[in-house]
Amino acid sequence: MEKQLGRVQTQANQLGTDLVSEQSTATAMREQIGQLQAQIRALERTVVSLRAQLIAAGMAPVPASEATGPYTRRRLFGDG
Repeated sequence: MEKQLGRVQTQANQLGTDLVSEQSTATAMREQIGQLQAQIRALERTVVSLRAQLIAAGMAPVPASEATGPYTRRRLFGDG
């Protein structure tokens, strides 16, 4: 009975260690996703700015559907 209790305690300790590791990994991934989303938003602002500059210079930018593909960012990433 004591051996079995010892095994259960060892398994519980390992599960606790694994859980902490998984939580740490998930937190790091969430932070990285947030950073990538911020980079995407910055790139979108850059594209808008560059298109405006092209128009101001009297040039015609490529239509949005050809530059970005058939999907908007919201549909591509499931935001909307």
